[in-house]
Formats: sequence, C-alpha cells, structure tokens
Amino acid sequence: MPQKVILIVDDAAEFTTLVGEILEQDGYKVVIAGSSYEALAAFGLEERIDLVLIDANLPGASGMELREALERLRPGVKLAYVTGMAGKPNGTDTPVLYKPFAPEAVSRLVKSLIGDA
Repeated sequence: MPQKVILIVDDAAEFTTLVGEILEQDGYKVVIAGSSYEALAAFGLEERIDLVLIDANLPGASGMELREALERLRPGVKLAYVTGMAGKPNGTDTPVLYKPFAPEAVSRLVKSLIGDA
C-alpha cells in the first residue's frame, strides 16, 4: 500500500516544520505549503493527498476559501483546520486542532481521519 500523504498549509514555517517532523516520524509523507496559493499548486502536483491540515487564518485566501477550493478540485478530500483562535472556523463541521497542542494530539487527529501511515 502506498504511503499516505498529508499536505500541511500554514504560513508559520516553524509550525509546519514541527508538525511535518511529527507526522514523518509516524510514517506519513508530508508536503508543506506556506500559503493557499502554494497549497493549490501542491494539490495539483501531488497525485495523492490523503489529508490537508489548513491554518484557519492564512494570509491572502483564507483557510475556509482554500477548503472550498480543494473540495471543488477533489470532492471528498479529508481536511482539518489548525488554529490558535477559539471556536470553530465559521461554524464548519471540519475537525479542528487548537494551537498550542501536544505532539501526540496531531498524531491522534491524523490517525482518526485517515488511519495509520
């Protein structure tokens, strides 16, 4: 079975590096994007993306706008928001991981959405 791929979209490089390292240690392939535009480009280039972790407060196109665009491109894609803000982004049913979080929290969230690597 091919390695599962996770796209992490956040403008904070230290955050994407940390989360990327956690998920790579869990056995996932990680693709990092620093903006909505980079995420759309990566989404088009990667044959397979099993999960997208989106910063809810991206500069430029918002996390919600990115989510809507990705769902149009690939209906059924699994998504989760990552945010430091309280409350669910725009009342969505999309899962949310709140910053700061323990490393095992991101591992649990990913496994709950797409299973083991």
